[in-house]
Parts: sequence; C-alpha cells; structure tokens
Amino acid sequence: MRRAILGLCGGLILGLLGVACDDPPAPTPAGAYNVAFSQPGGTCAIGSHQSKLGEVGASGDPSLVTSGNENSTTDCTIETASGGFKVTAKVAGSASLSISIPSISTQSTQAEPADGTVNYASSQTAGDVFSSQGGAACHFWVDTEAGQYVKAGEAWLTFECPEIDSEANVCRISTSYVAVRNCLGATEEDT
Repeated sequence: MRRAILGLCGGLILGLLGVACDDPPAPTPAGAYNVAFSQPGGTCAIGSHQSKLGEVGASGDPSLVTSGNENSTTDCTIETASGGFKVTAKVAGSASLSISIPSISTQSTQAEPADGTVNYASSQTAGDVFSSQGGAACHFWVDTEAGQYVKAGEAWLTFECPEIDSEANVCRISTSYVAVRNCLGATEEDT
C-alpha cells in the first residue's frame, strides 16, 4: 500500500514538473500600416485617402498594435526564401491590408525593389477589395538607413503600387508603410 501511494505521488510530481517545463506560448503577432490610397486620374472613382493602424512611417520607432487590440487582427509569416525572406501578412483594423512578397532582403532598395502583391479595402472603398494581382506588381523595399528591416518573423517595409484595381476602378497606392512582428518564421533566438 505504501509503495502504491509513493508511486502515485511520484507520478503526480513528475507530471507537474512536465507541465512546468512546457514551452511558453508563442508571442501574439502585432502590426501597423500607413496606406496612402491615391486617385491618379479619371480611371479611379474612389477618393484619395489615408488609412492607419498604429504608428509606422519612413523612419522613427514604429508602434505596432497587438492582434486583438483596437479591433485589429494580424496574421503573418516571414521565413527565409531564395536569398531573402518570403513575406505574407494580413493586418486589419479600420482598413484591411494584405501583402505577399516571394522574396525580399535588405538589398531591396527603392531603386531595385522586390515585387509583390497587395490587397486593400477600407470604408472609403465601400469594402471593395482593391488588388494588384491583375495589374502591375507592387514594389517593396527596405530603407536600412532609416532603420527599416526584414528578418525571420518580423519586417518594416516601404511600398508603392502603381496600379491597384477593383472592377473598372484603377487607382494606386502612393508611398506607404507596413510593419509586423512576432510572425511565424521567427527562430527561438528572435522571440
């Protein structure tokens, strides 16, 4: 009887130790955007407007919003791919911004940007999604001199879309910014 009690207590203690040794939960993704939607001429019936979540610009110290706060969600993956990083991110607040870049690195500059796609919707677009997938690619770059970066699990990027459309409306996104962190793809050392 005494052995059974000791065995039960020993198993219970080992079980509790096992619970204490589990990995902590992954950090919650966070994001910010500053999108300048433009009306380039007679082909865009949507007025020019700017959408922001958090604080992010060309330089400074971005202030990102943790997913779930301020009625926002952030879902992102940034992982190594062909000499750089593959970036997919969706950051939604008062507007929704999705980006996809097959490969970008700190060598991607305004003069030699990485190409990718953007989907964007806001109350000013009446919820209609404007996409670069059918038209010209959007251009993304990293201004390292201003402190921007891209690495496993996080990025702060500048981008422009010369054409972004929804049905008959062909508009554009002027110089804009996006930052995300705590994304899938971060290594243990990064978190």
